[in-house]
Amino acid sequence: MAPPTTTRMSLTDWEKTLGAYCKHVSHLSEIPLSPFDIDEIGRHLKALVSRTQKNQLKAQILRYPSTWVVYMAAIAARNDDPGYWGELAVSLGAEREGLPTSFIGSAFLSAVKQLGFPDYADVGGYHYVTPIRLHGGIPAYSLPDFFEYIVMPAAKDGRLADKTPSEQIAALLARSTVELFVDSPARNYLQYGGATAEAFFAACVDMARTFLQDHTLPSSPPPELPAHVIDAFRNYVEEKQQATAGQKRLRAPRLLLDPFSPIELHRLELPAQPVDRDRATWRYEWKMCLVGAATRNCTQVETVRVRSIGYDLTTEPRTVS
Repeated sequence: MAPPTTTRMSLTDWEKTLGAYCKHVSHLSEIPLSPFDIDEIGRHLKALVSRTQKNQLKAQILRYPSTWVVYMAAIAARNDDPGYWGELAVSLGAEREGLPTSFIGSAFLSAVKQLGFPDYADVGGYHYVTPIRLHGGIPAYSLPDFFEYIVMPAAKDGRLADKTPSEQIAALLARSTVELFVDSPARNYLQYGGATAEAFFAACVDMARTFLQDHTLPSSPPPELPAHVIDAFRNYVEEKQQATAGQKRLRAPRLLLDPFSPIELHRLELPAQPVDRDRATWRYEWKMCLVGAATRNCTQVETVRVRSIGYDLTTEPRTVS
């Protein structure tokens, strides 16, 4: 979804736009949101939360149902930590006082039913978080194991090549390695996500096959693959190559430019960096410098936490715009 070319969209504008999308998709993860879109919606909802009493939040969600459910699902997809509510609270500026999770979770389920989407009540798991994650797709923290135990085996196993995506998924989910090492949000999405999940899986396998053949990644991503999934796969293969070489290598930041946006002309992505276990308690920060012909300003600093991904420790990724 391209950002507006003249002015920022209001919350009402977003509700109309996303409401129209919701009428034509079967799953929230199909709606093509860019990182800019998600952040822009988040700014609106953050302002709304700041001026709304906790016991009134459910009413506000039902007032803007399309915007809220799409945003909550998008946060679940971008989430690089197993906890969901804390991540949502941080994105809405409510990390200190917290969010009324039962109100918000109940409102999410009511809104998806109102919009005609499944509530996944028969899946089990967490009453609210499991359906939210299912609508968002596979969360970022689950992607490395998804690539390792599902996507790469599907790309390499010639016995699966002639099967349909649904048949491939069924065969892979039956493997003990998948049951043991792949998180339930990823397995649930593949099992209950229907045609949307099958298209996503097939696009991931195609990406992996292309990489195995010529070591390149798609320059024009298919609509089934959000940008953060391609970035996660790039990080995954880089980590595999480093592990094979027996070394940990720091990743370079990426500067993304958008000359057509009047709001966010550039975005600096600070990737996760590997951390040795005996240095887990150290303080880590990025220092950014603006360098001119005769000046150097290095006052902007981003402090990052250390997180656990499986058996590895890394710093959390950050985006600065």
